[in-house]
Amino acid sequence: MRISSSFGLLVKANLIRKFHSIEQLKFLWKLSKKKKYPFLVLGKINKTIFIENFSGIVALNCIQKLRIRESKNNNLIYVGSGNSWKDLVETLLKMRIYGLENMSFIPGSVGAASVQNMGAYGLEFKDVCKYVDTIDLSDGKRRRFYNQECKFKYRGSIFKKIKYKNFIVISVCLKIRKSWQPVLNHKKIIDKFPSRVTVKDITKFIFQERCKSIPNPSILGNSGSFFKNPTVHPEISDWIRKKFPKYQSKIFFTENKIHAGWLIKQCNLQGYRIGGAEVYRKNPLILINRGYSTGQDIIKLSQYVHQKVFEKFGISLEKEAIFIGKNGEIT
Repeated sequence: MRISSSFGLLVKANLIRKFHSIEQLKFLWKLSKKKKYPFLVLGKINKTIFIENFSGIVALNCIQKLRIRESKNNNLIYVGSGNSWKDLVETLLKMRIYGLENMSFIPGSVGAASVQNMGAYGLEFKDVCKYVDTIDLSDGKRRRFYNQECKFKYRGSIFKKIKYKNFIVISVCLKIRKSWQPVLNHKKIIDKFPSRVTVKDITKFIFQERCKSIPNPSILGNSGSFFKNPTVHPEISDWIRKKFPKYQSKIFFTENKIHAGWLIKQCNLQGYRIGGAEVYRKNPLILINRGYSTGQDIIKLSQYVHQKVFEKFGISLEKEAIFIGKNGEIT
């Protein structure tokens, strides 16, 4: 059976099945144990890149639900982990429930948003999460993780740790204030809207920015931002500030968090290609598939970018994309 991700690599798996309930998920898990197959749960397959055929079972999360409960000051949004994050934000905007607009138009599932602590334009999943409901496949028991227990961090959470690999996110509860306050802590939004701003303004601006910086994966295969923006030692930050004083506004998100795309650009890697994999010219934070890339092309290109940035700046870039080999994730 064949499966494809947004990067456009078509690979085979021993079995690919959708699950719409916990019972169906448990069945697929037990089947993988019985056949001694690797087991992989996926949502919208945006950040996941299969570099070769997968010798196991791929379970596609289709647990979808949406329920909204109001309290005096907040809207509580109960949503299935298989729901599309992009569709969820659009639905809430149509219902005039505002607060997620900074994370508009992000592909991927709600489950992936919780695992990766998805974020954009100054807002992260952790900022609106009340709790995450999971099932531990090792014993079949359900467990609820409240916000603090999830140990959210930049593009990560407790669910990315090996110890919690058997915990599958089933649903989440989001807590959104009824009294809307725009999130204005990202430089691009601040520069664009120095004074009054509306939800429509922010949504339109983010749509335009994403169209400019991220190619349509149906035309140019990609997984969005390929590398995480690194947080570096203060000494390195000071060195970069002194060496590139006029670029500071383009380099730093916070005092010590640096724009990975800028680092790659300084290495003159825009357009650099290995096989069919290429560093996107318009946004070097993204690697693209020119239509004939192989898994090895992507691995070699990501390693080359990592090497060049480290040689020039002494900074080690970490992948945001996830590589899957024949037996599972490749670190």
